[in-house]
Amino acid sequence: MLTHTEYLKHLEKHLHQLSDQEKQEVLADYQEHFEMGMLEGREASDIAKDLGHPRDIAKEVYVQSRIENAETNKSITNLSHAILSTMSLGLFNLIIVLGPAIALLGIYISLWTAVVSLYVGAIGVFFVSSSSGVQLLQLFSSMILTGLGIMLTIGLAKLGSLLYYLFIKYVKWNVNIVKGGNYA
Repeated sequence: MLTHTEYLKHLEKHLHQLSDQEKQEVLADYQEHFEMGMLEGREASDIAKDLGHPRDIAKEVYVQSRIENAETNKSITNLSHAILSTMSLGLFNLIIVLGPAIALLGIYISLWTAVVSLYVGAIGVFFVSSSSGVQLLQLFSSMILTGLGIMLTIGLAKLGSLLYYLFIKYVKWNVNIVKGGNYA
């Protein structure tokens, strides 16, 4: 069984992926767990056993840190880091998190490809040579395709923001389920 000091040293070792500030905050929290438990008359080894293995705690803290970073600093890179760190919690997460992420990303990229094809089509229709009577029809067709492309671009940008928000919520729900909690 680990003593109070040994437990915190092991935890610190496993928190290597966090910044020094985050690491110190986590260690202070767990120091407080030990202090409160010992004030209640509990043995340090029992407290350590109840807290769980330092490696598992470090993984959970790292995942939470990545998710919080993705929430505050919205970018595809931060979202992918949150997803990848969540998968480190187990094989279940690899399947349950990565599968939907790849599927949604594929659908989203397909939608953007369709929008780009509308713009290319608009350019193609406009520059196709034909008789003078058809040029007005070409101009209107090109304008319609461009207008559709613009509307879909705006819609996909908003959809992208919504998907980002929903995926962060999904990842948080998944982490909570893995930890055995109830998501509210």
